[in-house]
Amino acid sequence: MGGPILNTIFFHEDDHSQIELLPKQNKKFCVAQIDSIEANQAPSKKHSASRTDDKTYAPVELKSLKLSFKELDSDLSSKLNKFDKVFTGYGKTSVECASVYAYGSEKNGIIFVECSNNGTVSSIWFSDSLLVLPNIFRKRNLIFVDWAWLFICDVEDDESYANYVNDKNEVMKNRSKVLKGKFNAQRYKPWWHFW
Repeated sequence: MGGPILNTIFFHEDDHSQIELLPKQNKKFCVAQIDSIEANQAPSKKHSASRTDDKTYAPVELKSLKLSFKELDSDLSSKLNKFDKVFTGYGKTSVECASVYAYGSEKNGIIFVECSNNGTVSSIWFSDSLLVLPNIFRKRNLIFVDWAWLFICDVEDDESYANYVNDKNEVMKNRSKVLKGKFNAQRYKPWWHFW
């Protein structure tokens, strides 16, 4: 007989830190990066930017804040589902991430936390935007950055964050309708239109 069923999660390697928390000292840098991406981006590519497009990273790393992983883990675990194991990769390749922990659900978004060897948090990123950011992040000097949506705000800025989530949800709903319409139009063509 097999062992217990594990609660696992996979993230594609390209999704690492596309939606992330960074020290507030990086705000000017991030705004400049977003402005640069926006200026060089074709209108048809709106909401598809990626931090890997230019490989420029924030000058002040999250680990410099010396956030305690133990404290963060305790807080997030008490409020959200904690996954037993985290995997990453691409295509058919998958490897376990021993120093990455995940909290949340597929439906409501996943928070990924990477822990360094000394017990401090080295990065925090998300699978998607959460409806509300957990309170524990408010105690820190952090900014929220979504590189694909070219959005940045202070973690405490509830109004800007709520507007961003609403706007993003609205765009995604409209995209779903368009895609569904295209699919249905293809699906229900008279048979002679396929030739």
